[in-house]
Amino acid sequence: MYNRSVFLLSAIVCIGFPEFALSIGSSAIFGMIPGVTFCIFLISGFILLMLAKERSDMQVLEIQKTLKQSEIRFQRIVETAIEGILND
Repeated sequence: MYNRSVFLLSAIVCIGFPEFALSIGSSAIFGMIPGVTFCIFLISGFILLMLAKERSDMQVLEIQKTLKQSEIRFQRIVETAIEGILND
């Protein structure tokens, strides 16, 4: 809990008072903030990408299922309507 509070406070100082953060930039916690922030954004972007891929995969499966049902329905219509098709 302590580490999270220190990091959050340091981030707030960096955002709210950038001049002060630059003046004490040699502190270890202020040196870690850019790297940790980059990792957080990288991981969250990867998670969003995976969620989008999963959603598109589910949509593709649903479209394939609907297509298969349409093919079956069309095949049944053609198989039962041979007399009507041949007479025209």
